[in-house]
Amino acid sequence: MGLGRTIKPTLTGGLLGSPTGLPYASGRQVRTAAAVVGLVVLAWLLAELPLLWAAAAVAAGGGGVLLLRFPHLIWPGLALALPFASALKRGPISLADLMLGTAVLLWFVDGARKGRLRLTSGPLPILFVVYLLALLLSFSNAIDLQEAVEGVIKWLQMLVAVLLVQEALSSRQIRWLVWGLLAGGVLQAALGIYQFVFRIGPPNFLLLD
Repeated sequence: MGLGRTIKPTLTGGLLGSPTGLPYASGRQVRTAAAVVGLVVLAWLLAELPLLWAAAAVAAGGGGVLLLRFPHLIWPGLALALPFASALKRGPISLADLMLGTAVLLWFVDGARKGRLRLTSGPLPILFVVYLLALLLSFSNAIDLQEAVEGVIKWLQMLVAVLLVQEALSSRQIRWLVWGLLAGGVLQAALGIYQFVFRIGPPNFLLLD
């Protein structure tokens, strides 16, 4: 973005640089070794776990490999699952939080692999920062401090998503993100209609009672 500023850490040398003094392995050798390890793990899963758990583990592993190869796919998936992933929680952590964390990790791994990590600021991220500062200033008047903190965390996650989407997705890939958001909204609306028709949900959700 023309008005922004790019942060571009150097990844040549050091911890994230090219390894030195290590034996060279061609791409074919790496793929062969990965395939052998994958087959061994698959055989162990099928032998030790119930079929349903084994299938879930294989699907998760396949999805992980796919995301490592095409890390941009996490964003349309997150957009599509967001209405439901936010409601699936284990303690304070929701599935949406885990998916966003995965997206951040994939961005970092992909950037390290390519030798560049960039974050481009601009008007929209700056507005997010201003709004977050306003939220922090309002903490002194918050009725429920826990809810206030959770609200700040959600907006902070939005800021992270805005920053990373600019770098992780091309213009063509952003279209898939938009389609994912639209599809997620349609699914959420369909769920709301289903709950309304069959009167599912807490009592305060009931209409025309």
